[in-house]
Amino acid sequence: MAKEKFERFKPRFFEAEDFLFSRAPEEDNIMLYAYFKQATQGDAMLIQHQTEFIDQVKWDAWKSLEGTSEEEAFECYCKKVVEMLKDIGEDAKEYLEPMDE
Repeated sequence: MAKEKFERFKPRFFEAEDFLFSRAPEEDNIMLYAYFKQATQGDAMLIQHQTEFIDQVKWDAWKSLEGTSEEEAFECYCKKVVEMLKDIGEDAKEYLEPMDE
């Protein structure tokens, strides 16, 4: 069900993600990345060797979701986007309206 919701509102989710990127806490953005990667690519298989600290943090977050199903990861992604938009409040209302069901 979550994957269907994501597919139906994909452009809105990506617009919301862009909107959230500079407004939401970095930890929340990292979890969005992790849920999306888990939902679309499955478990992180390779050992990550990054020189950038943030890349390692993102990979670690994705790796922490190992074993999470595609459907569950999509559900978590969708819920996290809506939760983050609600936390921002009135400025995010236009993104919430079609997705908050």
